[in-house]
Amino acid sequence: MAVDEGVPCGIAPLIVRKGPSPRLEFFGQNKAYGEYLDFIVPRGREDQVTPALCKKIAELHAAGKWQSMSLAVVLENSPNFSLISSSLKRHGLEIEKSPVRFCPYVNLPANWEMYLTRKGKKLRKQIEYNERRLNRTGEFKIEFPRNTSEVDEFFDDLIYLHNARWDKPLDDVFFSFHRRIAHRFFPLNRLLLARLRVGQNVVAVKYDFVFDNKVWGYQGGWLKEFKKLEVGSILLCEIFKYCISQEIREYDFLEGNSWYKRRWSTSSYKAFDLTYGKAGPAYIF
Repeated sequence: MAVDEGVPCGIAPLIVRKGPSPRLEFFGQNKAYGEYLDFIVPRGREDQVTPALCKKIAELHAAGKWQSMSLAVVLENSPNFSLISSSLKRHGLEIEKSPVRFCPYVNLPANWEMYLTRKGKKLRKQIEYNERRLNRTGEFKIEFPRNTSEVDEFFDDLIYLHNARWDKPLDDVFFSFHRRIAHRFFPLNRLLLARLRVGQNVVAVKYDFVFDNKVWGYQGGWLKEFKKLEVGSILLCEIFKYCISQEIREYDFLEGNSWYKRRWSTSSYKAFDLTYGKAGPAYIF
């Protein structure tokens, strides 16, 4: 932590992963699967604070506290991105960049029609086709938690449908942590937890975050028997419409070049892993 006249002015949220070669990494980049992790520095003070944090990091390396480093998915447009590499280099630590990680996002326009026009006739027709097919199975609608007591109900749906989608359940520690986060974020309007209901059945759920007038896409799931009806895509459309109605400016898919992200996105950020020594993979699953 950096301190200016007794007042905290910057944090490098790092931990050392123990092992034969102790590795420095962001707190939360494993198990919690955080993305876009970074140093926490007030805007405009990066030039002074980030080098000071890096100096301390280098001192800890010299003292043998860590041997390798792997900082996962740092955005190229972060003010700290170049400063971390250049500052550590001054202390003899040559930082390497991974191959680029593409991070697709949607620039949300003033209305839904503008988005469809920008994406083209092919996507418009696909959306209309999906909605017609789903309507044949029953009326569908999007739902959001109306109060804190409903957050657990939605979260239970998320756990069930996420595990159904992937056939590889995430551990209870992960979901317990995120359930607590959901309860904290809901009253702050920083949670976007939505589900798609067809008739009486919940067929898809999305768990995202809201901050800085953006939605940050995180997790979701759907019933396998509804996969061919693209219920995940239909739910995403409804979320986009909701975001537009709330004048939210962007939906960020985070890192990954999956086909569905390419289908919906309008542009892409770049991110990299910053590594030193024999750091191994940025994520350990």
